[in-house]
Amino acid sequence: MTLHGAWIYPINGQHYELLLEDVVDEWNQALPPSASDQISSLHASRKFISFEKDGDYLKTGGCTIDTILEVVADPELRGCLDYIGGLHVSSHYISNPLHAANVDIYIKSLRMVRRTLHSPSNSIHSIPPEYLMTLLCDTRISREAAIAYEDAWTNFIDLEHNHLDVLPPERRSRALKWVNRLVGLTGHSFFSTTSGHFGIATPGCKPGDKVCVFYGENPLHILRWPEPEGETSAIHGEGPAEFCGVAFIPHLMKPHEQEAARLGPDEIFVIG
Repeated sequence: MTLHGAWIYPINGQHYELLLEDVVDEWNQALPPSASDQISSLHASRKFISFEKDGDYLKTGGCTIDTILEVVADPELRGCLDYIGGLHVSSHYISNPLHAANVDIYIKSLRMVRRTLHSPSNSIHSIPPEYLMTLLCDTRISREAAIAYEDAWTNFIDLEHNHLDVLPPERRSRALKWVNRLVGLTGHSFFSTTSGHFGIATPGCKPGDKVCVFYGENPLHILRWPEPEGETSAIHGEGPAEFCGVAFIPHLMKPHEQEAARLGPDEIFVIG
């Protein structure tokens, strides 16, 4: 499974264009291109990758920026291609245990983001924008996206009855984009971090896993080291790390955000 996000590409022509709008990044505007390039995790001068021991281990340069604290996921939802593809209309009825489990994951993930961001309201009508950003893997959420999500959610939890036909065409189109997105993300993991962020990852991450930047690559990557013996001030354990997938975290995808969040200096990750 992969994360389908296009946060580094122009909005025009994207599949979820109806739910996005261009946002001027004041930080980018304030710096000359040469300055922002040097700090960028994608800048060629910072990229390092090699193999050792006959290719058993991958070595890549980067830094650690966060630690996963809590995870919401359901292993039974991994690889449910028939459900995602909607080969049968009834696949997305709440009477289908898979769909009911998927609905439950979204309910729990919304509760988690509210706890993480200390959002006081539990109403579907006050959804933290970071939640919508996470679902779309893009921070450029439009003003209409929240309303469209509310419309979509009403339909998503009761697909046996179409609640969207009464909506104006463009509003209905936005809602359908969300319904398709919610189905398409089936099986992914949602998580919170020790620094108070919320994100989404490919399946398999666990509390204690590290969120890392690999220089020269997007998006964020999740690594897991063996548990250290006893108390230690080290950022992570010793020895080769296990690669556990990729992630998207709103407000940690841009170079200056990653630089501000880093937990330590640049290092060479050994993965295998």
